[in-house]
Amino acid sequence: LKCVFVFPTGMTEAQLNVAVVSDARLESVRARLEKRDSTLKSINLAGPMIGVGPVTAVYLATLVPLLKEDPNVTTICLSANNICEDGAEHLKAVLSVNNVITSMILGGCALGDAGARLLADGLRGNQSLQMIWLDYNSIGDAGAAALGACLRENVALRELLLGHNCIGDEGVRALATALVANTTLTSLRINNNRIGIEGGRELVNMLLVNRSIFSVFLVNNQLGDAGVQAFIPVASANPVIREISVMGNGAFDETEQALAAALDGRAIN
Repeated sequence: LKCVFVFPTGMTEAQLNVAVVSDARLESVRARLEKRDSTLKSINLAGPMIGVGPVTAVYLATLVPLLKEDPNVTTICLSANNICEDGAEHLKAVLSVNNVITSMILGGCALGDAGARLLADGLRGNQSLQMIWLDYNSIGDAGAAALGACLRENVALRELLLGHNCIGDEGVRALATALVANTTLTSLRINNNRIGIEGGRELVNMLLVNRSIFSVFLVNNQLGDAGVQAFIPVASANPVIREISVMGNGAFDETEQALAAALDGRAIN
């Protein structure tokens, strides 16, 4: 079976091919961690569809002491497992001390705001994680605010993926305020949320100052035509920005074309 999620750029074909994970597979992963298997670079235990994966918070608890000190694993994918808040507590414990893991993919894990807060706490002092993927987790404004607060301290994260959640203007305001001073995040994906014109203005104001973010993915929100228009001056004022994706926001074709023209020649390959 193929994993139902669209994984971030850079994932290998082997990481995209997700078979139904058996109990034997779960035990195999734990056994290899116990042996400090140097060939175990990626743990992929994604379920075949949201909510039916076999990984539980109880199982994660058995991995925590191993992952805390593991020197080999750089990628963990647990998408489509209902690990919920308890599972996030275990991952927080790992992130707080592990400085080897660079990618954590947690799409469709029923984390909610409480889980997002716990992960944010784990990320505050983390020095290795460069990408965290949190799509389809029912994260709202409170969870987004917690992630924003951690970005005031975290200096490692490069990609934050928050698509298909419940984030509105208040959550985006918290993220944008934190990102004004952040100098490490390069990609912010908050597509398919509830971001309106006020939230869009917060992002515009942030992008007029921030010089590390080069990609903002805002597809399928509620910016409206005026909200999309507000991003056009960003292209001329910010030489770093290369992508502002705003399809599905109710803008006129002419407005979307004007934004594309302002960014002409800067597209990400």
